[in-house]
Amino acid sequence: MVRFHHKITNLSHSRFEFIWGIHPGFSVNPNFTIDIPAEDVFIEEPLPNNRLEKRGTIYKWPYAIDKYGNKVDMRKVQPEKAQTSDFHYAIKLTDGWFALTDTFAKEGFGFVFPKDIFKVIWLWLVYGGWRGLYCIAIEPWTGYPAKLDMVVRGDIYSTLESGESLECDPRLDI
Repeated sequence: MVRFHHKITNLSHSRFEFIWGIHPGFSVNPNFTIDIPAEDVFIEEPLPNNRLEKRGTIYKWPYAIDKYGNKVDMRKVQPEKAQTSDFHYAIKLTDGWFALTDTFAKEGFGFVFPKDIFKVIWLWLVYGGWRGLYCIAIEPWTGYPAKLDMVVRGDIYSTLESGESLECDPRLDI
């Protein structure tokens, strides 16, 4: 088990609105599965050519629908030749964790975080379709989307008053 201590403090003299995330990235292969305790997932960017339903569509994890009406199991890591790059937000979490498992090697890990602080998980699933990268990022965040002005309108973000701090101790279970 590896523990991380995170602390953010507002050193200004006024209220501070922000989104904050932890950015773990992972090298993967098609033997990997992604587990997250999510109900609803928001499609931010389905590439290439809107291969999934359009931006803004919400699907029930783990099954997105492609543009032809077929179910796509988002838990399963795709091969690099898939040439896709998807960015989604898991917006309705039932618990504060995610897991990544290599089903062939029978190895994996879980990442545990406080759901009252990190309310969403950002999923960046890059299977060869962005700059030739083959990796994923599963990121606990305090809000969404990525642009703060849009976040504030949607009311899913964090605030700190002057001098106030927010801290937590997420952990990696191997």
